[in-house]
Amino acid sequence: RHPFDASNQGALILKIITGKYPPIPSSFSSGLRGLLDACLERNTSKRPDTAGLFRLSSVIQQASALSVPLPEPPQLSVGRPIPTSTFPGPPKRSGRPL
Repeated sequence: RHPFDASNQGALILKIITGKYPPIPSSFSSGLRGLLDACLERNTSKRPDTAGLFRLSSVIQQASALSVPLPEPPQLSVGRPIPTSTFPGPPKRSGRPL
């Protein structure tokens, strides 16, 4: 099932822009539902980056249960460490073009 589904492209764009999608079924764990809700957050300053996702306790626990090694924080971000209790926004960019 797709988070955004519509009968035409215009309706699909409107759903994506407004961030409206059906609730994630309760058959999924609360950790997974929280992770998906965070990834679908419209506000980029509230949406986690990859490093933020790897720091979520539900991701850490699942990776551990599956014996999947996660990268260490210094490999994930540049600058200050990412707190585990918040979802950081995208990194600040310098004024230089990419």
